[in-house]
Amino acid sequence: MSKRKNRPIDGNCPICLEPFDLTVTRTGSAPGQYTWSPHYPMWDHCHVCGKFRDYICNRCNSWDGTLTQGWKL
Repeated sequence: MSKRKNRPIDGNCPICLEPFDLTVTRTGSAPGQYTWSPHYPMWDHCHVCGKFRDYICNRCNSWDGTLTQGWKL
């Protein structure tokens, strides 16, 4: 199966296997003040070549960046 950015977002995160949650909560009155669910699907891509890999949840995307980029919490 080809992984494409425009495919439907449904199912589970391929890393933690939790179901995706499309909940977004407004946190303020200014534009852009939102909080995404920990399992909101994010666009995962290679930081070297920019190639789309898959949708993964917000929580796993944060951990993936922490581990692969050597960031410290």
